[in-house]
Amino acid sequence: MGYNGQSAEQHFDGLIDEVRVSSTTRYSASFVPPVAPFTTDPATVALWHFDETQGDIAIDATGAHSGHLGGSQGFGGSAPVRAPVPCIADMPN
Repeated sequence: MGYNGQSAEQHFDGLIDEVRVSSTTRYSASFVPPVAPFTTDPATVALWHFDETQGDIAIDATGAHSGHLGGSQGFGGSAPVRAPVPCIADMPN
């Protein structure tokens, strides 16, 4: 996750604390953020909590897709991690 490559100024400037990839549709109505961390289930393909406090490995709760954070971004301090993410409107088709 990062900027769109064309301009370092076009990015989501916020915090991401949970990312889940699923093999099914999760929400058919407006999304209401949960008050507790997501949990894995049979439809969970990958789930990153971003609760690590050091290093540069993002741990996938399913055990299948942990990986290094790109660039110079790493964990240091406390969660959630602050990282620039492209806006959907900036993504190429």
